[in-house]
Amino acid sequence: MKKWNFRSKRNLPIAVICGVIAVATVFKLKPDMEHVELAGRGQDAQYIPLQSFSVRPEITGFGRIQPNIKFSSLAEVSGKVVYFHPKLEKGELLPEGVVLLKIDDSTYQLQVAQGEAEVAAAEINLAEKKIALSNNLKDLELSRKKLVLAESEYRRIQGLYKSKHVSPSTLDQAKQNLLSKQQALQQYQNKKTLLPMEVKALEAQLDVAQTNLSKNKLDLENTVVTMPFMGRIHSVSVEEGQWVSVGASLFNASDIRKVQINGQFPLAQFKQFTGLLSSEFSLSQLNEQGMQTFIDELNLSAQVSLLGDENVIWKADVERFSDEIDPQTQTVGVILSVSESYRTIDMGNRPPLLTGMRAKVDLFGKAQPFVVIPRHLVHNSDILVADGEMALSRIHLTAPLAQNNVVLTQNFSLVNQKLITSDLFPAIEGSKVQIRLDQVMNDQLQTWLGGGK
Repeated sequence: MKKWNFRSKRNLPIAVICGVIAVATVFKLKPDMEHVELAGRGQDAQYIPLQSFSVRPEITGFGRIQPNIKFSSLAEVSGKVVYFHPKLEKGELLPEGVVLLKIDDSTYQLQVAQGEAEVAAAEINLAEKKIALSNNLKDLELSRKKLVLAESEYRRIQGLYKSKHVSPSTLDQAKQNLLSKQQALQQYQNKKTLLPMEVKALEAQLDVAQTNLSKNKLDLENTVVTMPFMGRIHSVSVEEGQWVSVGASLFNASDIRKVQINGQFPLAQFKQFTGLLSSEFSLSQLNEQGMQTFIDELNLSAQVSLLGDENVIWKADVERFSDEIDPQTQTVGVILSVSESYRTIDMGNRPPLLTGMRAKVDLFGKAQPFVVIPRHLVHNSDILVADGEMALSRIHLTAPLAQNNVVLTQNFSLVNQKLITSDLFPAIEGSKVQIRLDQVMNDQLQTWLGGGK
């Protein structure tokens, strides 16, 4: 039998004819396509009913851990460092009141002794002058009486002289006695004027001496440098045997009992959040009672966690709001504090809060009713619902607050609306849908909210 040669040009037309016949046969034998009319029935979709829940509004920001108190110790006296605490090193934790440095105090001991002597001398001089003032008042009174007697005697002698019963010398002697008494009285009156001023001058000298003594004693106290609080050493600038002058840096430390975080929150989100906080606090009350009273009125609370380890949480206190908006990031600062983070250390699980750590900050407001919508179902602030005629409808949300997996709104007209949870394509507004409850999403929403309505 002769084989078919596909390469032969004579057989090419026959092959083409056979192919056309085969294609035509396939199309002819293919059954007609059935068209199902869906326009009246609509797309299948799932929904959940929108409900109102009591929710604490919250926003999330970020910041860095900073010490509550930064202390830079400067030398207040000059001298040689004669004592240096063996643990005064970078990173060490030291208790409040422990002596860290001592500066040679021999010069300051002498100054205190000299000051005490000057105070004692000033006190003696003042006491003597006060006694002189008291005695002068007595002498002045006695001098007045003597002058009265001398005047009376002079008048008597003068009468006798006129009747020629005494000699001129006797009259002269009586007159000299009178003048002497007048001069004595004048001297006592002059002292009465001067002595109070001298007492004031000596009192001023005593005050100066006492001030100098107090300064000398303070200088003596300042030769001993102690830790002002329980804290951590960040840097040390001196060593034992070194001479330090007034104002020289000794060491830097920070308080460990409390840390602060300047949490930064996006401006737009912060405005939405604060718009949900109701308070009748006035500006005059804010000026009189301070920022903390205003924050208490808002019933704000906060928590802090570390980036990368957000399961470990510290309760934080809201201290105050920042006085400015960051010009680069357009964020608002809220100052928070965490106390005693060192007391809850769990090595490997819960570290202390150290300077420079990056932190996540969650700020909470007072619980209030909100319509809660799963966040992934909100697109450009719009949601898709099925109306009473089972037709798709878009609703625009005004000022929604995104919070974790949900979006909050206080548009309570949305309650009982049927929120479409299916991803429809095309999602044409006004088109019909066949809906059924999305129990999985409904349960998930309850889980996100902690199961409470």
